[in-house]
Amino acid sequence: MAHHITPQLMFEGSAEAALRFYVSLFEEAEITHLERYGPDEDSAEV
Repeated sequence: MAHHITPQLMFEGSAEAALRFYVSLFEEAEITHLERYGPDEDSAEV
């Protein structure tokens, strides 16, 4: 039986480094989507 984890993470600061470390902890884990925002941009409103 396969198990899947789908976390959604949000950081301020060294987000990409933290994300890549998190993914490195799980075998076969991968980053499937990454959005970057500039310093004066807000995330997309829902």
